[in-house]
Amino acid sequence: MCIDYRRTQTYAEYVETFTRRCLVPAHGWVEWKGAGKLKPKFFVRRRDGAPIMFAALWDRCRTEDHGAVESFTIVTQPAGSLLNDLHDRAPVVLTGAEWERWIDPRADVANLLGPKNAGDYVVEPFAPWTGDRS
Repeated sequence: MCIDYRRTQTYAEYVETFTRRCLVPAHGWVEWKGAGKLKPKFFVRRRDGAPIMFAALWDRCRTEDHGAVESFTIVTQPAGSLLNDLHDRAPVVLTGAEWERWIDPRADVANLLGPKNAGDYVVEPFAPWTGDRS
Protein backbone atom coordinates (compact mmCIF):
# COMPACT_ATOMS: atom_id res chain seq x y z
CA MET A 1 0.00 0.00 0.00
CA CYS A 2 1.22 3.47 -0.79
CA ILE A 3 -0.09 6.63 0.78
CA ASP A 4 0.43 9.55 -1.56
CA TYR A 5 1.72 12.56 0.39
CA ARG A 6 2.36 14.84 -2.60
CA ARG A 7 1.75 18.33 -1.34
CA THR A 8 0.14 19.59 -4.54
CA GLN A 9 -2.40 16.79 -4.94
CA THR A 10 -6.00 17.92 -4.52
CA TYR A 11 -9.11 15.78 -4.48
CA ALA A 12 -10.02 17.11 -7.94
CA GLU A 13 -6.62 15.98 -9.23
CA TYR A 14 -7.03 12.54 -7.63
CA VAL A 15 -10.33 11.91 -9.42
CA GLU A 16 -8.74 12.69 -12.78
CA THR A 17 -6.72 9.46 -12.37
CA PHE A 18 -8.81 7.31 -10.04
CA THR A 19 -12.52 7.32 -10.81
CA ARG A 20 -14.03 5.02 -8.17
CA ARG A 21 -14.24 5.58 -4.44
CA CYS A 22 -13.42 2.82 -1.95
CA LEU A 23 -12.56 2.30 1.72
CA VAL A 24 -9.28 0.95 3.11
CA PRO A 25 -9.40 -0.50 6.65
CA ALA A 26 -6.47 -0.15 9.05
CA HIS A 27 -5.61 -0.09 12.73
CA GLY A 28 -3.76 3.20 12.21
CA TRP A 29 -0.81 4.58 10.29
CA VAL A 30 2.85 5.44 10.81
CA GLU A 31 4.36 8.91 10.53
CA TRP A 32 8.09 9.70 10.44
CA LYS A 33 9.56 12.87 11.95
CA GLY A 34 12.81 14.56 11.09
CA ALA A 35 15.50 13.84 8.54
CA GLY A 36 18.21 11.25 8.10
CA LYS A 37 18.31 7.48 8.48
CA LEU A 38 17.21 7.25 12.09
CA LYS A 39 14.01 9.26 11.93
CA PRO A 40 11.71 8.45 14.85
CA LYS A 41 8.42 6.84 13.89
CA PHE A 42 5.01 7.44 15.44
CA PHE A 43 1.89 5.28 15.22
CA VAL A 44 -1.43 7.17 14.91
CA ARG A 45 -4.54 5.29 16.01
CA ARG A 46 -8.03 5.91 17.35
CA ARG A 47 -8.10 6.50 21.09
CA ASP A 48 -10.95 3.98 21.52
CA GLY A 49 -9.05 1.26 19.62
CA ALA A 50 -11.69 1.02 16.87
CA PRO A 51 -10.49 0.38 13.31
CA ILE A 52 -9.78 3.28 11.00
CA MET A 53 -11.29 3.50 7.52
CA PHE A 54 -9.33 5.56 5.00
CA ALA A 55 -11.06 7.36 2.13
CA ALA A 56 -9.52 5.98 -1.03
CA LEU A 57 -9.94 5.94 -4.80
CA TRP A 58 -9.31 3.04 -7.17
CA ASP A 59 -9.37 2.23 -10.85
CA ARG A 60 -8.43 -0.46 -13.34
CA CYS A 61 -6.19 -0.02 -16.34
CA ARG A 62 -4.74 -2.31 -18.98
CA THR A 63 -0.99 -2.58 -19.42
CA GLU A 64 0.98 -4.35 -22.15
CA ASP A 65 3.16 -6.31 -19.74
CA HIS A 66 0.70 -7.14 -16.91
CA GLY A 67 -2.76 -7.01 -18.49
CA ALA A 68 -5.49 -5.60 -16.24
CA VAL A 69 -4.06 -3.84 -13.20
CA GLU A 70 -6.11 -2.53 -10.30
CA SER A 71 -4.58 0.18 -8.12
CA PHE A 72 -5.69 2.58 -5.45
CA THR A 73 -4.57 5.68 -3.63
CA ILE A 74 -5.47 6.88 -0.15
CA VAL A 75 -6.78 10.44 -0.22
CA THR A 76 -4.74 12.87 1.86
CA GLN A 77 -5.37 16.35 3.23
CA PRO A 78 -3.66 18.97 5.41
CA ALA A 79 -2.82 17.26 8.70
CA GLY A 80 -4.62 19.59 11.09
CA SER A 81 -3.74 20.05 14.75
CA LEU A 82 -3.24 16.35 15.51
CA LEU A 83 -0.17 15.94 13.33
CA ASN A 84 1.16 19.45 12.77
CA ASP A 85 4.35 18.57 14.66
CA LEU A 86 4.90 15.39 12.61
CA HIS A 87 3.76 15.99 9.04
CA ASP A 88 1.88 18.51 6.95
CA ARG A 89 -0.35 15.85 5.31
CA ALA A 90 -2.52 13.03 6.69
CA PRO A 91 -4.89 10.43 5.25
CA VAL A 92 -8.61 11.23 5.19
CA VAL A 93 -10.21 9.08 7.91
CA LEU A 94 -13.95 8.42 7.70
CA THR A 95 -16.27 7.54 10.58
CA GLY A 96 -18.80 4.70 10.33
CA ALA A 97 -21.64 7.08 9.51
CA GLU A 98 -19.66 8.42 6.52
CA TRP A 99 -18.69 5.10 4.88
CA GLU A 100 -21.87 4.53 2.87
CA ARG A 101 -21.87 8.08 1.56
CA TRP A 102 -18.22 7.85 0.51
CA ILE A 103 -18.77 4.76 -1.65
CA ASP A 104 -21.98 6.09 -3.24
CA PRO A 105 -20.78 7.42 -6.63
CA ARG A 106 -23.66 9.93 -6.76
CA ALA A 107 -23.01 11.45 -3.32
CA ASP A 108 -21.34 14.81 -2.80
CA VAL A 109 -18.45 14.05 -0.46
CA ALA A 110 -16.70 17.42 -0.29
CA ASN A 111 -17.66 17.96 3.36
CA LEU A 112 -16.17 14.56 4.33
CA LEU A 113 -12.71 15.85 3.45
CA GLY A 114 -11.09 17.62 6.36
CA PRO A 115 -9.27 16.98 9.61
CA LYS A 116 -11.10 15.03 12.32
CA ASN A 117 -11.26 15.82 16.02
CA ALA A 118 -7.69 15.48 17.33
CA GLY A 119 -9.02 14.26 20.70
CA ASP A 120 -10.24 11.04 19.04
CA TYR A 121 -6.68 9.96 18.16
CA VAL A 122 -3.47 8.99 19.95
CA VAL A 123 0.07 9.42 18.60
CA GLU A 124 2.50 6.88 20.10
CA PRO A 125 6.22 6.16 19.56
CA PHE A 126 6.74 3.26 17.17
CA ALA A 127 9.74 0.96 17.72
CA PRO A 128 11.35 0.65 14.26
CA TRP A 129 13.50 -2.39 15.06
CA THR A 130 10.56 -4.61 16.06
CA GLY A 131 7.55 -3.15 14.30
CA ASP A 132 5.84 -3.02 17.70
CA ARG A 133 4.31 0.01 19.33
CA SER A 134 6.06 0.56 22.65
